[in-house]
Amino acid sequence: MKNAFGLEIHRIRDLFQDKEVGDEIYRGLLSAFDRLGISGATSEKLAGYCVERAKVHSHVFGYERDAHGILEQEGLLQQIKNKLGERSRLEYEQIKPYVAEGSILDLGCGDGKVGAMFAGNHSVFLSDIYEDPGIKNTGLEFGLCQQGRALPFDSGSFDNTLLLTVLHHSRYPHKTLEETKRVGKPGGRALIIESVVGLARKEVPYIEKTKGFFSLSPEQQVMVTSFFDHLHNRIIYYEKNPRKKRSVPLNFNTMSGWKGILEKIGLRQKEIVHLGFDQPTAAEYHVLYVCEL
Repeated sequence: MKNAFGLEIHRIRDLFQDKEVGDEIYRGLLSAFDRLGISGATSEKLAGYCVERAKVHSHVFGYERDAHGILEQEGLLQQIKNKLGERSRLEYEQIKPYVAEGSILDLGCGDGKVGAMFAGNHSVFLSDIYEDPGIKNTGLEFGLCQQGRALPFDSGSFDNTLLLTVLHHSRYPHKTLEETKRVGKPGGRALIIESVVGLARKEVPYIEKTKGFFSLSPEQQVMVTSFFDHLHNRIIYYEKNPRKKRSVPLNFNTMSGWKGILEKIGLRQKEIVHLGFDQPTAAEYHVLYVCEL
């Protein structure tokens, strides 16, 4: 199966047929648990369990249930979610220097916390394919959108549009970007944080060069990134009802791939900022694209 950009996507259990990929996933799990304050024997136990269940499950929903269950059994879910609560503040600090004056659309806003942080100095609007319960706490205007459809806003409405780790969750990322261009004002900005694959050591800052991830082939990097995206969205944020599960089409792309798509749509890359492996449970390499319309 291929994603929207033609990159091969594998089933979770098939990832471990590649030993290098399996080893990198295990190391990534230990690192993720360590950053969450879980170390030693508990970390090794959890990482080993997640890997073994991923290898042998007959249906991915069963794996999601069982892996979520062990985190819950160990009393770690709330600890993990508390740590993840810091993510909104981190993303806010990452994009704050690049936000222009004027209005902001936080597209794919989740609980709306990032948008809410800008509300004191900007007119902020929120939009997503579902309304998170936390939206009401922001007091901000919210518009429901649909995958592959036009956004519920007029053309040229916003000075800034935020797409923070949204595009790889979009089933129609090209359409999402086209709509970003349409609703943005001429001369406005689109701030995009995305998970990037196909990176070589020479392309990344020195601090990241020791990561084994960069010794993997582009296909292997997609495989590792897919595992951790699934872990974050389907296991930590587990949902029993299949209709309510988070969308994980795994629409990852390379830096050159993103560059070509953004330019074709008319989003000019003003600056590219390497954020690295900045999220504890989403062991994905993030890049911030600062684009002008």
